[in-house]
Amino acid sequence: MSNGLKELIKQCPLSVFDDTSKNAVERYVMDFINSNQPPIEDCAGRLFLGKTALEHKNLEDNPILQNYSFYIEQCKILFNFIFNKYVREKKNSDFKTCLSYLINNSFMLLTSINTLLISGCYQSVITEYRTLYENYIILSFLKKYPECIEPFNDHFYMCSLSLEKELSKLKHEEFSDKYSQRIQKLKDKYDEHFDDDYGWTYKVITNRKNRNSETIFEESNLDKAFSLLYKESCKFTHSTSYSVLFKPDFNYLLRFLYASVDIIKHEFELTFEEVKMPNKDKMLLHTFLLYNSNLLLEKIESIIY
Repeated sequence: MSNGLKELIKQCPLSVFDDTSKNAVERYVMDFINSNQPPIEDCAGRLFLGKTALEHKNLEDNPILQNYSFYIEQCKILFNFIFNKYVREKKNSDFKTCLSYLINNSFMLLTSINTLLISGCYQSVITEYRTLYENYIILSFLKKYPECIEPFNDHFYMCSLSLEKELSKLKHEEFSDKYSQRIQKLKDKYDEHFDDDYGWTYKVITNRKNRNSETIFEESNLDKAFSLLYKESCKFTHSTSYSVLFKPDFNYLLRFLYASVDIIKHEFELTFEEVKMPNKDKMLLHTFLLYNSNLLLEKIESIIY
């Protein structure tokens, strides 16, 4: 649109602007847009090409980002190879199945992080790291306490039903008796407070007040550095004065990228520990992972320190 809103105001022939002129204002604005704005497809196409050019430059000018992007893709290939050859359509324990779902979720988050990095959306990278961290501590917790695997899997249905219940309230509709019975069956099977966000941890975390990510972290015996970065990432999740006024640059993110590589490396360690494969395959694939991980971590360290 040529000159945009300035021209919209300057060219307006109307002199009355109240409720009586509402229709005339709407007609004028609609005619102005149709006369001055290029077709949506052309406009969107130019925006896309401009954005793509910017992203290409961001990637081209940043060797760390190049290495990180390459690393994420290599890890995806590695995990898909392991999953397709040694996990899919085989008789696996509940933990191996759960592990596959959680690591796939990690890769979805890492792909999102990578896309946001290339686009320059640095604050969103930090909020995605927060979710990646939570995914990781849940995986570590389930590894330590396999008795929570079945409740964790069934908690999916409880979450779905609870959301339906909340939606019914908002729409002032009757909640289905069938759904109410399913909720009650899950509570009878597991725990009265199974509908809490971390209700699936009840067998290990007996005090309801302590069923949260902090307790899960403590129970999982993980590196404290992860916890510190998590607390930092939480500052960007909500619109506080900190998240609104402070805008991180790429260098600020390096610690989070370092931690994300460490997280996926640890998740692979669990994979190699749990999935049965010939020792030759395990050693070769494990070495492949470690080489690529350490190479990237060293490059990041050279900038951080």
